[in-house]
Amino acid sequence: MQNKLYILIISIFCCISQCYAQNFITSARVEYERKTYIKKIMLEVNGDDNNSEWITRMPDYRTEYFDLLFSSNKSVYKTGKESDQKIPEWMSSGIISTVYINMDSGTYASEKQVYDKTYHIIDSLPHIDWKITDETRTIAGYTCRKATGRFCDSLFIVAFYTDQILLTSGPETFNGLPGLILGIVIPRMHTSWYATKIDFPEIKPEQTTPPTIKKGKQTKLKALLKELSERVNDWGSWKNSLMWQAAM
Repeated sequence: MQNKLYILIISIFCCISQCYAQNFITSARVEYERKTYIKKIMLEVNGDDNNSEWITRMPDYRTEYFDLLFSSNKSVYKTGKESDQKIPEWMSSGIISTVYINMDSGTYASEKQVYDKTYHIIDSLPHIDWKITDETRTIAGYTCRKATGRFCDSLFIVAFYTDQILLTSGPETFNGLPGLILGIVIPRMHTSWYATKIDFPEIKPEQTTPPTIKKGKQTKLKALLKELSERVNDWGSWKNSLMWQAAM
């Protein structure tokens, strides 16, 4: 009788363990689509400028794709597939980032291409004060809960995360929610990130490990922002947008 009870307990434990493994994801590749409402940005920057007529003929959005690869608590966020959208070169992103995150240590290593310069940032992950709501929506097939917060002190952000994926970060350096962030909206930047698909290839440790720095400048985020602020001090309304991009 005792043997049967023992076998029953072991069987139940195995079933629970199997269900846990099936329901919670610890390794995957997530594709994000980033959309920037460039027409809105240009109209705001130019105001009633005489050039506003040609701005109205611009495409509404710039669409880009990024991949987040993660295994356990380490991840890399990098440029993904090319967009089919045809836009002038000057309308492409001013800052291109590859971000390696280690959630165990709370740090990240980011390579940022800021126009003609390459910077290597090694720093602590930014702290974001989140407020989790009861609102939900489905993104890439996963039920996500809505949260709001502030980034760079003044930027209001809306995020959607799923607790079915245990990694507590997301695109760029956004982090700090109890699950993977599958959607981010920053109204002031007229920019959004949404996961479009999730698949499950083998993620090897070397894929989420920052490479040895061979060229470019290594610095802290605060020092980069100070240098960049001085460099683009006369850029008017463009300055804030560029600084926010650099801070992510």
